[in-house]
Amino acid sequence: MFYYPYKYDVAISVAEEDRLVAEQIVEELDKRKIRCYYYKKEAAKNWGEYLFVCRPMPTVFTPGSYW
Repeated sequence: MFYYPYKYDVAISVAEEDRLVAEQIVEELDKRKIRCYYYKKEAAKNWGEYLFVCRPMPTVFTPGSYW
């Protein structure tokens, strides 16, 4: 069995003013079954957390995703 150490293939960081473009990208990635981290998709998991203190973003963007 192939071992894949990443939870996500891609992690998307976006400025709020570019959110609509990011959501189009996420939609295309989902169609292609590419696992991506996007804060809106993970809203239920992140609910009530201050992400930079409780769950530092480097844990998602560095070891948590390939790209």
